[in-house]
Amino acid sequence: MKFDTFVQNLIQDKSGVRPEDESRFLNFYAEIDSQSRIEIMEKSYQTFRNFITDKTLLREHFSALQYAALLKEIRIKKRTKSKETLDLKALATLERKSIKKETRTHKLIREKYFLEIKKLRESGKPWLFICAYLKKAHKLKVSHTYLIKTFKEESEL
Repeated sequence: MKFDTFVQNLIQDKSGVRPEDESRFLNFYAEIDSQSRIEIMEKSYQTFRNFITDKTLLREHFSALQYAALLKEIRIKKRTKSKETLDLKALATLERKSIKKETRTHKLIREKYFLEIKKLRESGKPWLFICAYLKKAHKLKVSHTYLIKTFKEESEL
């Protein structure tokens, strides 16, 4: 079969993979474990069966359709693998953040002044007033945004 522009366009349209990206997807396919390769082959066969329901294509284009189905399934698998990798990176970032040492101010707000802040908020006092009160009465200088953030964290627990 002559590899002409029609076949290239057919592969690109059906698989969603540009010709310049094919080698990258095939390298990914070569690097994954054999179980994942088998899954991709099974799915690509089903995709190929869906492709050949189009009666406008000639039998001589079936091999190109098989290749397009394989590329499509590799593309799908690569996308799901990258999402899993991103999820693992996000989880690692969250774990790192949770290990952070508690600051002195946060500890004071949580242990000593939480109930007092809660009473002031229930009585309708604004955050800036509470900050000024903590500074005057307890010599604790804290911004209202940090106070809001800390208070919300503690009230959710």
